[in-house]
Amino acid sequence: MIRALLISCLAFQAICLASSTLWAAVPLKTICRVKGQEDNTLHGLGLVVGLKGTGDGSSFLPTIRSMAVALEMLGNPLARDAQAELKDAKNVALVLVTATVPPAGGRQGDRIDCRVHSVGSCKNLAGGYLFLTPLVGPDPRDRRVYAMAEGPLTIESIDTPTVAKIAGGCRLEADFFNPFVKDGRVTLVIDPPYADFQVAQDIVELINTQMTVQSGGIMLARALNQVNVEVLIPRQYAD
Repeated sequence: MIRALLISCLAFQAICLASSTLWAAVPLKTICRVKGQEDNTLHGLGLVVGLKGTGDGSSFLPTIRSMAVALEMLGNPLARDAQAELKDAKNVALVLVTATVPPAGGRQGDRIDCRVHSVGSCKNLAGGYLFLTPLVGPDPRDRRVYAMAEGPLTIESIDTPTVAKIAGGCRLEADFFNPFVKDGRVTLVIDPPYADFQVAQDIVELINTQMTVQSGGIMLARALNQVNVEVLIPRQYAD
């Protein structure tokens, strides 16, 4: 029900942009967004294997340490001198893995694309395979694993062979949604090119006029400043 209200609000046309010399009627959704409904980037450090001698090599110690941990987790622990044992491992690279969850969020089991970026001295990720990598959320205090990434890499540009993509390579391990309702209200955030006190007031008047029947005559919207417009959710939309 709340989403229905938001769709109704953001679909309104006829708002005059006072900041423009040529006033125009535009959909409200093209000049603002709902606070809390933003992209979120998941990230994690992982290992790419199967490279053709273009990996980090034994001189990049973070890769050696990560390989040692991975081998131990797989039941094959190394001796004390991991660097000596892995001195010929030229087909492995340490990488940063990122995946962007869209504003609408996602459900457990959903698959999204992920990107892989070389961290060390790897020259080329072509032909590589990303070893199973846990991804955490954007908040550094939250160490919960939101997704797992794995799969064969695709180089999108020959000019940047140290960056690759895995189509559908990230699987969400938990529901990922952004809260956008606080104390029975939502906040509309006006995009920077249109942020203006007059535009904010135009939005307030538009919503209050269009939603008069649903609100029972109560003024639902108010401008907090030139960027934010707060909208009270009517009782019938609160479920």
